Amino acid sequence: MNLLRANLRFYARSHLGTLSGVAVAAAILVGALAMGDCVRLSLRDLALARIGRTTFALAARDRFFCSALADDLPPAAAVLQLPGLAAAPDESARANHVQILGVNEKFWALAQTPSVPPFPPDSVVLNAALAAQLRARAGDTIIVRAQKPSLLSQEAPISPREDVSTGLRLTVSAVVSDGDFGRFGLQASQISPLNAFLPLAYLQGKVGQPGRANLLLSSGPEPDLKQHWTLADTGLEWRDVPGGSELRTDRVFIDSNIVAAAPARERELVLTYFVNELRDGPRSTPYSMVAAAGAPLVPPAMADDEIIINQWLAEDLQAKAGDELQLTYYVLGATHRLDERTNSFRVRGLPVIRFRHGSSEERANLTSAAEIWLAPALAVR
Repeated sequence: MNLLRANLRFYARSHLGTLSGVAVAAAILVGALAMGDCVRLSLRDLALARIGRTTFALAARDRFFCSALADDLPPAAAVLQLPGLAAAPDESARANHVQILGVNEKFWALAQTPSVPPFPPDSVVLNAALAAQLRARAGDTIIVRAQKPSLLSQEAPISPREDVSTGLRLTVSAVVSDGDFGRFGLQASQISPLNAFLPLAYLQGKVGQPGRANLLLSSGPEPDLKQHWTLADTGLEWRDVPGGSELRTDRVFIDSNIVAAAPARERELVLTYFVNELRDGPRSTPYSMVAAAGAPLVPPAMADDEIIINQWLAEDLQAKAGDELQLTYYVLGATHRLDERTNSFRVRGLPVIRFRHGSSEERANLTSAAEIWLAPALAVR
């Protein structure tokens, strides 16, 4: 025992240094763990402020589905989400990259603490970040400019470059905090987005998308979209035509994955293009449609340099089989410039189809408008 005490007295300074190092290391570890829990809790709070009680989101971006779809999938909310900007009427303050959201009471029900702010039809609710940047408060007037939805993505080369937004003069009805869903956003960020909330029906009418939305939020389990999804939700439409039916889209082009989903034995692909002029010698017909298709719309033996024209165009150009027909059309050039090109084709003949009317068969021209048919490999290029 005496030897142990003597040893402790002799090495006291060494033991004290070791003890101090252990204490400091333990304090650092405990602090790091506490800090980690605080950061994790902060990030969780930010995430809940962004998404509220949302557990499922369908973001269609530049695609639009029927907003009534949310009524078939409770608890769900349909939102019209558009990019835009906001400014004070005198341009003393301005905010770019604003998230403009058309919402209704179903959207506010998804907040962590559901509450519906005052929402007259021609008003706007701002989140705290946007209100601070515009120096606006309830009762003030601001200008909101929303990007108009387009049948084509704004990034597409052939999308329009003019008249792409709608300006709205609105009264601020309320400013909502982050805890009241003002921080809503699907992008993870520690910076609060700039949100402007408008009544859903009002925004739909102003941008020409009545009854349409591009964001679906749900607080329940993943909804069974297959059971409620319709062709209208994908921008497609079936139409009855002589001899069968056709699948059309208001987006100009049908996506390749939709084409692939159609039964191969029951589909015929058609590409229609608008041309500036059809000319046969000195005679010409302006602004007509050209359709590229396969059998049975065009004969299987049709060559790539042949076309079939309808009776109306043949009479207008006084064209006959064997004539050379010139097509003049635009193609997209550099910096979105339209370059005019011309191709020549040999007239093969006039198309006719059979369709049943009562108990008799009649023969008729495919269309009464100026139209020609090309082999599928010859889609205007």
